[in-house]
Amino acid sequence: MEVEEGRYVAVRVNQNTAGILTATVAFMCETVSQVWDNIRNQLASNPSVQVAITPTLDTNCPSDLQRRRVLVGYQEITRYTSIVRNLINEGRVAQTGETMLAEHVGRAVAVRTPGSIALSSTKSSGPIELARCLVWGVGMMGRPRPAVNRPVIASSA
Repeated sequence: MEVEEGRYVAVRVNQNTAGILTATVAFMCETVSQVWDNIRNQLASNPSVQVAITPTLDTNCPSDLQRRRVLVGYQEITRYTSIVRNLINEGRVAQTGETMLAEHVGRAVAVRTPGSIALSSTKSSGPIELARCLVWGVGMMGRPRPAVNRPVIASSA
């Protein structure tokens, strides 16, 4: 999940039986209390969902959500951007058609970092918070894992 100009956004990533990762905008809201309500709603429908949140949101993470959260930030962006780009180019990542998600991904600019690449909000021509959430979610879901898939909601503040 990501916050940009007072707006909190989240992207949900699921994997189907063919191994295709599908990203969709999970929610967009304007207050921290709405964030936690939206996350609880997402978690209620699937007890195996993990929530990737930024350190800013983690400072107010309710105790009932703490064991299902994973902290993400710039380090994870540098770790996942290259592999997520490759998965997209291989056709292994799809999205459910939200225009705003497509726009954020389309304008996201990757820059070279020592040993990697990362999305840069300063080099991009507009907001890219949904693209960052996509990178976190796909990066986490794209890792090899046991037979049980855990959908991921990536959100930021």
